[in-house]
Amino acid sequence: MNTYRPLISWLLIGSQLLGCRDDQVAPQLPPETQVGQKTFGCLVNGKVWLPGGKIAAWRLGGQKSNLEVTTGLSPDCKSTYLQVHAQINQGEKWINFFKVGITQTGTYSLGVDSTSSVSYRGEELPVSCRDYYTDRRNSHGRIIEGELTLTRYDQVVAGRFSFVFVQPNCDTIRITDGRFDY
Repeated sequence: MNTYRPLISWLLIGSQLLGCRDDQVAPQLPPETQVGQKTFGCLVNGKVWLPGGKIAAWRLGGQKSNLEVTTGLSPDCKSTYLQVHAQINQGEKWINFFKVGITQTGTYSLGVDSTSSVSYRGEELPVSCRDYYTDRRNSHGRIIEGELTLTRYDQVVAGRFSFVFVQPNCDTIRITDGRFDY
């Protein structure tokens, strides 16, 4: 039995070393597509942000997924709108933007004028800095640059987005490389 002890020890050590592989794949942004794949992703301060987790039912009628893209006639019935809402774990984190006056593919300002609103929530941030939003009536932070580029706008809505939020005494939130296909 003593002659097998070194062999058994080496086999145990070897099996432990083989078990130390890093099988976790870092999250990746979805590819930019225009076929209605119901995808969304962006970088938030350089880190991949993807919707997922538990689905919140905070909206009237309940929310069906962690990504919703809606289009329609604006409340004043004079123009059309686009709204994109993505969330993680029942709204612990979210990114939402709304733009009035969408009529075709192209590039539009986002959050820097009265035709759009943008919001971001990061549950991991200090309480006074969790919510960033700007719209025509209220703001908690300010967008210093924001852009929405629609690459398809018919039965499928797809595009790219980016914006930078600043708020006094809080970190700057940089949303870059955003893309969605719905």
